[in-house]
Amino acid sequence: MSCAIGDLKHLSYLNLSYGNFKTLPESLCQLLNLQILKLDYCFKLEKLPYGLVRLKALQQLSLKGCMMLSVTHVGKLSSLRNLYTYIVGEERGFLLAELGPLKLKRDLDIEHVERVKSVNDAKEANMSSKQLNKFDIGMGEKWRGGIRRK
Repeated sequence: MSCAIGDLKHLSYLNLSYGNFKTLPESLCQLLNLQILKLDYCFKLEKLPYGLVRLKALQQLSLKGCMMLSVTHVGKLSSLRNLYTYIVGEERGFLLAELGPLKLKRDLDIEHVERVKSVNDAKEANMSSKQLNKFDIGMGEKWRGGIRRK
């Protein structure tokens, strides 16, 4: 992928789905008007640039099928409303709590929920405040209309 992508200053929609790359160029983080970023089924994608948190206009980040990827500091994407996949990690910046400040809507698939180590991390995710139609924790259980309650 070309580093010149950062020159497309007015770009609001970028679909790189099915791409055959491991990383994205840091210049992508210069697309301050970007609202939708689709990276579905980029099977080799391992890392997003840290500077992605500067994309304050980003409302939709689609990562379906990106199982090698961990998304860091997603909670800093204050305009994000649609995040179709989130892969829980085991260290700060990749924790479930990153979802806490986000006002997510629509569908959400959380992978590796077994990595959640504390009740506080789960509480900080504040899932009950999300307006989700479908919530899948990646263990075969799909819940409609929010969180299953015991």
